[in-house]
Amino acid sequence: AQAMADTVWALAVMDTELNLATPIFSHLSAQYRSKKIVLPEKELSQLHQALLWFNIEHSETCPFPKDLRKKCSLAFTSKESTVLKLQKNVRKTFQSLGYDVNEEAVCHKTGYSIGAVILDKSREVVVVIDEPSDFIDHKPTGKTILKHRQLRKIGNRPLLIVSHSEWEQDDDTQRIGKADENDSKKEYLQKLLASLETE
Repeated sequence: AQAMADTVWALAVMDTELNLATPIFSHLSAQYRSKKIVLPEKELSQLHQALLWFNIEHSETCPFPKDLRKKCSLAFTSKESTVLKLQKNVRKTFQSLGYDVNEEAVCHKTGYSIGAVILDKSREVVVVIDEPSDFIDHKPTGKTILKHRQLRKIGNRPLLIVSHSEWEQDDDTQRIGKADENDSKKEYLQKLLASLETE
């Protein structure tokens, strides 16, 4: 079961080979219904991301029973971590720039944790804060790739990604005074917002 969960999750990351995913989902469903497998939380969490890819990104029908889909969703949302201090600082900086900030903690369509939702020029923008664990050697993990892609596709709102490392690096280089640091944070967020206009 673990190997199958890993395989279908990898297909979701690469966004390829839907035809290979169908028999895997069917087999896992049959094994679950006959109580021949017990899926650990890690695999359930992976399957939630794979289900988002299969069901929602590509509108395919998955044979998973309702209770199994619910278990996958619960396992995923319980594992979604947050950087509370950083989220608070980012929200505060947006507010100081004059933006309306909704402290929405979860995207209800996907189950992903988000930092906030801001109102920019009559549109809602989802703010996501990437953690150090979201990267390996400065490259996004498979989970991070799926999170960004699925929030963009399924969440149906522009996505603004605040890099934990860039925010913290900014802290380290702005020790001249509090005012300088605040100005630097504001400039960083304004640049991110401006970049959305070119996407």
